[in-house]
Amino acid sequence: MQLLKVLVSFACSTFALGITPLSVSRPDWPPYSIINGPGHHPGYLIEITNQCFSDAGYQPNYRELPIKRMFNAMKKGDLLVNVMSYKRDRAEFLAFGKIPLFRGEYVAFTNNKQTTLIKNIDDLNGLSLGDFVGIRPSDSYRTYLDLRLKKRDAGGITVVHSVDSLIKMLAKGRIDAFVGNKAEILWRAKALGLSSFIKASGLTVETQDYFWTVAKNGSMSAPTIITKLDRCVKDLTKSGRIREIKRRYRID
Repeated sequence: MQLLKVLVSFACSTFALGITPLSVSRPDWPPYSIINGPGHHPGYLIEITNQCFSDAGYQPNYRELPIKRMFNAMKKGDLLVNVMSYKRDRAEFLAFGKIPLFRGEYVAFTNNKQTTLIKNIDDLNGLSLGDFVGIRPSDSYRTYLDLRLKKRDAGGITVVHSVDSLIKMLAKGRIDAFVGNKAEILWRAKALGLSSFIKASGLTVETQDYFWTVAKNGSMSAPTIITKLDRCVKDLTKSGRIREIKRRYRID
């Protein structure tokens, strides 16, 4: 009963101040969004979201959902705001901002002892690869993986459900390479104490810009929210604040 009173009191004070609560996706995706991280480092996107929501008169209600549930919630409008890369099928149910918050670089990682020169996708032929359920860095790389799975080639592909598992397998030499978001892999490897065992190769599979997205089927005007949040990112970029936060999280 006491908890209910606190929640009701908070809700009333929020609306009294003219602050509108919005549901926001918060995945476990360091260094962009950090769940239970060390110290006071919530993640690059969380810092930007908190600042921009405050400036726009919104209150972020963060929700941590698995990828599939997150997409379903955004299609229904049960989850309003997220930061995602643009894809045509996503634009059917999401409104996209115009100003990128960051650019993600997806590169091939190998064991530090790997001597094979990797500069293009074909250089991965014959190597044992790791693949993470949910990662889709590019259509061309996904097509490459699908072809290898059909051919049942000697190198083989190991599919896992955790990015940390890929890093550990690579460090132990159980796989030869995998493709992942550069900033995320380097951050996770350091947290695991495995930075010295893996390295980024010369192969960049794709770079993707990430934008504010708002559910079209939500209870509020998507264009209005997008306009306010984009304006905030523009202002933070101009002031140098974006650059400062990126540097803190080692984001290029």
